[in-house]
Amino acid sequence: MQTAMLRLDSLLHRRKRVVLIVWAALLLAALPFAARQSEDLSSGGFDVPGSQSAAVDAALARFPGVQQAQLAAVLVPEPGATPAQLRAAVDRVAAAAGPVAGVSLPDAARAQAAGRARPGAAVIVALRAEVDEDAATSVAVDLRDRLAVADGPRDGVSTRLVGQGALWAAMQDLSKEDLAKAESAGFPVVLLILLVAFGSLAAAALPLALGLVSVLVTGALIYALSQAMECRSS
Repeated sequence: MQTAMLRLDSLLHRRKRVVLIVWAALLLAALPFAARQSEDLSSGGFDVPGSQSAAVDAALARFPGVQQAQLAAVLVPEPGATPAQLRAAVDRVAAAAGPVAGVSLPDAARAQAAGRARPGAAVIVALRAEVDEDAATSVAVDLRDRLAVADGPRDGVSTRLVGQGALWAAMQDLSKEDLAKAESAGFPVVLLILLVAFGSLAAAALPLALGLVSVLVTGALIYALSQAMECRSS
């Protein structure tokens, strides 16, 4: 192993310009795909093949009109919000659900929700989900984005999603936010440790650069794999 590593070191030293060009080309090719690595990832799910619950889900799927997943929007008015603002929020839910495959807002449920608009009272908008609980997470992610749930109240009304799929979609958003905070807080600490260990900024920046390139290339590979097979996110 040591001999092989020494040969590799010698090869890289002799062809360092070629190595740098190859890595630069690889990085440029990976950049546009790394940002899209989670577009086609599905939720992990909790089904166990061969279990009784899986048999029940398979049996329910054979009956037309049976809704396996439960999704609903809850409209919470801010102080002073009017019934007209609540009805407008119901319309926003209908508009957001329209382009999302596997979910819809039936006219009867829409009219019922609009009729319940009262000052100071929350309104539950029952959505029609035509997917199972696993796929409901991806549906809920799209709905959260279209409704801008994370942005807070809009026109005096806060919109929230409820249901198992909505719960896991919200947890995914929280995980991403926590990861971003951890990375922003940990990066200066790691850089400081590397500066103390290596004694120069150039030497300390090299491991960080290699880590960044590895993350980007891995993200691009995940995107490529998701185009060819079913990939699940945790």
